[in-house]
Amino acid sequence: MWRPSGQGLRDLGYVEGQNLVIEHRYAEGKFERFPDLAAELVRLQVDVIVTGGENAARAAQQATRTIPIVMMAGGDPVGARLVASLARPGGNITGLSFMSSELGAKGWSCCRKPCQPPPGWPSFSTQPA
Repeated sequence: MWRPSGQGLRDLGYVEGQNLVIEHRYAEGKFERFPDLAAELVRLQVDVIVTGGENAARAAQQATRTIPIVMMAGGDPVGARLVASLARPGGNITGLSFMSSELGAKGWSCCRKPCQPPPGWPSFSTQPA
């Protein structure tokens, strides 16, 4: 799922095995394992929990309201009620989202006029078969 950049962490002064410990946990495709894995990380008193999506983030959120949770990939955290809004998530979850009802409306508002390339740029259009 997520592999931190060794160089990026070193640039920030973190070196695994010296001043950084990464506790990897894998559900092995079994979503029902998320609550137990999240509870284990809470018992270990980790400083942050990094998850790979909404289901894992929800399990972590149910396990702790104090340890920061970073969701690395997710659908719609607002629609899933994991966060209050993208601008102000509130609680202890933050991270990345590939889609959100908030962004969807904004994205469509940008399409009021047809998109046209500047004069002289090659362009083409297609029609479905």
